Amino acid sequence: MSFPNGTTPTTSSRVQFEIAVEPLVLKFLAHHYTVKPFIIRGGNQTFNPYSVFLNGQLDRYRYQDAAEPKGFKRLSARLTVAVSEAKSRYGFGHHLTPAKIYAFNEFVRLSYLRQMVTEVDLRVSYGERIDRSVAAFLNRYGITDEELSLDTATRYYRTHRLHRPLEPVTSPN
Repeated sequence: MSFPNGTTPTTSSRVQFEIAVEPLVLKFLAHHYTVKPFIIRGGNQTFNPYSVFLNGQLDRYRYQDAAEPKGFKRLSARLTVAVSEAKSRYGFGHHLTPAKIYAFNEFVRLSYLRQMVTEVDLRVSYGERIDRSVAAFLNRYGITDEELSLDTATRYYRTHRLHRPLEPVTSPN
């Protein structure tokens, strides 16, 4: 049995299909969650915010004329996602438009960068150098220079860091 969009139900009664993701997004998700397949569930069933985000993006119908967003071409990795067969069968949807896939990638990428800023800020507060802290964070997830360069990540940290250097206090006298 197969569905019109080419997806097939699995033995665990889930419909699986692939979506395009950035390699950075795939590595980040694989570090924290099971991604073979990445199971999409509602908010009351999981503590995975990325799964809940995708659950909210599901469409009932496939839109043939859905245009790809501007940065969609850079999504070179593939993530297998799974939706319960009952959800798919009873009209809750198992389709994702390119715009919603791109929004998911942005959501995960910005979460990754926000976590990087928080952790690097903590390491710097204990006296570690910024470039070493950023490099250690990138290495933990196996991020290469092609996916996110050290210079770009360091620049992002410097722009978005949580604790700005304190200005010297001057007396009003």
